[in-house]
Amino acid sequence: MLRFALPLILLLFSPFSFADPLPEVIRLGIANAGAGSPPRAAIGPLGIAQQHQLIEQELANDNIKVQWIFFKGAGPAVNEALSSRQIDFAAQGDLPSIIGQAAGLNTRLLMSLGKSHSYIAVKKDSAIQTISDLRGKTIAFHKGTNIHLGVSRILNKGGLTERDLKVFNLDSAASLSAFLSGDLDALFGGLNLFRLEDLGSARLIYDTHQDPAFVRQTHILVDDTFAQRYPDITQRVVQALVRAAHYNALEEHEEEVLQSWATGSITVDHFKRELAGASIREKISPLFDTYTTGLYRQSIADAREFRLIRRNIDLDRWIDDSFLQQSLVNLQLEDYWPPLDQNSHPETGAVTGL
Repeated sequence: MLRFALPLILLLFSPFSFADPLPEVIRLGIANAGAGSPPRAAIGPLGIAQQHQLIEQELANDNIKVQWIFFKGAGPAVNEALSSRQIDFAAQGDLPSIIGQAAGLNTRLLMSLGKSHSYIAVKKDSAIQTISDLRGKTIAFHKGTNIHLGVSRILNKGGLTERDLKVFNLDSAASLSAFLSGDLDALFGGLNLFRLEDLGSARLIYDTHQDPAFVRQTHILVDDTFAQRYPDITQRVVQALVRAAHYNALEEHEEEVLQSWATGSITVDHFKRELAGASIREKISPLFDTYTTGLYRQSIADAREFRLIRRNIDLDRWIDDSFLQQSLVNLQLEDYWPPLDQNSHPETGAVTGL
């Protein structure tokens, strides 16, 4: 899995290390529109990192600024920005990154940002009860985003493909509007659908808590050229995000963290429902352990099966967790997140706490 040697070795032997001055700014792309105005990262380590300016603090001594760029066009728009070298790092879901890498983008997966579930909502008085009942119905979702792979998997579970439904390519806001106006029979989404249920506008007929292999992953990745040229900066960015993940995971911070995540129509109770009894520490592990790596491997295989990509990806070369592992050592957190096996259980011999 370790695609490169430790960042120190990279620093010593990279052809860019001694030739290039430090960047004046690093550009971090976020695959959503953000929350509020001006937009901010609301959920997970990114939210804490931005709120507490942890990346900015790591880079302050070198007068390097951090530019947070939010993309309403989600993952596909982030891929375009990576392709045109408009951003250096990206927070993105699994499928858009897989599509980008398969299409020729040269990136490295640095650390996991956690996993999330998918849900299907229908009108409260709808006759739709199961996934198979969606045959011939009208749905919409944002193609190329990480919900797309979830939709394909869920439909496949019900013996369906996209061809068995009327499918429109709409972003989440447009999909919600179309559903509320009666133009859609069902709506695929995340925990934002809980609000519709609270208001009596919908009921949920399915969620991926019953199919853990269908969860959606998010991560931080970096442009490969940037990582080669600036291994020390890459290391410090990852270390700041590990600090944020640790802050998130501390039990004494749970209520504060959940309150900071709650934005607009999404409440603390919605997050607790999404967690389904799991701790934030369990939910947002930065590790590319056997469990998480297996999910990515399956996502790549599924993307090929559903013809979302045409060529395979060497996952072992794509993941570069050397910066993460060094950060865990630097912060004395090597044993904080126990690595999980393929069944999402702590690996034999793993330390489960400090």
